[in-house]
Amino acid sequence: MAAVMKDTAQDSSWSIVFASFMAQLLAFGSPQAVGVLYPEWLSTFHEGKSTTAWISSTVLGVGLITGTSVGGFVYASMQNKLIDKYGLDGCLLIVGALALNLIACAGPMRPLNLPGYYINQKATLNLADEPVYDKELGTELSTKPQTLVGIIKKRLQPNAQYMHDMHECLREPSFVALCVSFFLYSLGSMPPILLMEDIAQSKGLLEHVASIPLVSITTAAAGVGKLALGILADVHWVNSLQLYAVTVVAMGAILLVLPMWNSYVGLQVLSAAIGFFSGNWSITSYVTTRLVGIKRLGQAHGLLMCFGGCGIILGPPVA
Repeated sequence: MAAVMKDTAQDSSWSIVFASFMAQLLAFGSPQAVGVLYPEWLSTFHEGKSTTAWISSTVLGVGLITGTSVGGFVYASMQNKLIDKYGLDGCLLIVGALALNLIACAGPMRPLNLPGYYINQKATLNLADEPVYDKELGTELSTKPQTLVGIIKKRLQPNAQYMHDMHECLREPSFVALCVSFFLYSLGSMPPILLMEDIAQSKGLLEHVASIPLVSITTAAAGVGKLALGILADVHWVNSLQLYAVTVVAMGAILLVLPMWNSYVGLQVLSAAIGFFSGNWSITSYVTTRLVGIKRLGQAHGLLMCFGGCGIILGPPVA
């Protein structure tokens, strides 16, 4: 019996891993590859580049996607072909239909054993018709203000602790410096990822060239970068803070030389480099832990992602 339960748990765990992978691919693959759609939006809506860039930046900044490199690689190539065959409207319709498969991915993500609170809720529903008060025992629901205030304070205590922890994080100069650097990094690194296809088209580098979309190269390299940088961060002699700083400096150097390249091969190389160093998102939680400790990781990492999201939203329109 124990062996059967163990096999069932193993099968279920692998199905959940696959369902999670597909959910990431379907939900965030298209937003990650939104740079392919940017030139089409320009020609469809006839608006300025800065105004149109708000679409792409909002999609990425609000979602703040991570761990979606495979989806971005697949969707970039697929959306390119769908636009050629069905136009922008048909492409978005098919992508939306694919996103509905998220419902199927949610199916396996359920506990093998029902949690205790669920069982208690069912028991409570079964007792819904029974009287709440027992007059013979003299039980009454206390409605005194002191009692109600005590209940409210008890409910709000976790929220107050959460806000206190966030305040403590923002009092750390090193963490504030990390948030500012992450905001500036996101502000500068996202425009090339989103606008690379438009840059290639505006320079006339796509004519008579059968090539993989630059967005696909970027997202594939990002997957490699996340894996490689994550492994390096675990090496005992590697300082994760210095590793993160190196990736930020390298990204800045790449952005400085980007306007100087006028060949499609050069843009491909730079796209791969940008994607690789953008994989430093995988070590942000590790770096955050080094600065504020594991107990405040949730609040600190949430704040860091908020700064990153603001940078992503503002980056393309400003560029």
